[in-house]
Amino acid sequence: MVVTRYFGGTKLGTGGLVRAYGDAAAAVLRSAKRRTRQLYASFELVFDYEDTAPVMRLIDQFEARVTSSRYGERTTLMVEVPRLRADSFAAGFVENLRGRGGNSRTWSPAGGVGWSDDR
Repeated sequence: MVVTRYFGGTKLGTGGLVRAYGDAAAAVLRSAKRRTRQLYASFELVFDYEDTAPVMRLIDQFEARVTSSRYGERTTLMVEVPRLRADSFAAGFVENLRGRGGNSRTWSPAGGVGWSDDR
């Protein structure tokens, strides 16, 4: 937040300026809309078709969302997982598939983490 003073006078004094800036900042914060943002970590999941059911249960359990999918010899899903649960999600993927599938975090210029507004 930036509070700009256009008048260069000194009538308020130091204490008065601090109060004026503080009051202006407080007024802006009171009137601003608030949003909750959720950070997500992106994963690429690769697994055999017969492992689709346990993977989808894991995605539901961790409130992840599928952002893209490819079906070929193996299934590849790009998913976004709430960042605070990303490590547990990766471990759960390995555990549920007993090591049969592969997962990797995908990294973007922003460090592999995105956000979205929760509405």
